[in-house]
Amino acid sequence: MILKTGRTTPDDVVTVHTDKKIKRKREKVGRVQNLSEAEDNIYRVSFFKRRRLHDNNSVPFGYLSADLS
Repeated sequence: MILKTGRTTPDDVVTVHTDKKIKRKREKVGRVQNLSEAEDNIYRVSFFKRRRLHDNNSVPFGYLSADLS
């Protein structure tokens, strides 16, 4: 999404596939087993900690502008 030109929409999704992701799984007996499995990660635009301004810029919640005049 960073490399995309133009505007991004909330519906834009990038899926990254990893062939051998190392995972640990706990067995019922208490032992831990290390596995290599395929994994897909989905990345999308999120603004949970930011707010959009009227000019389509974004700032963190609680941000105060420097113009106090």
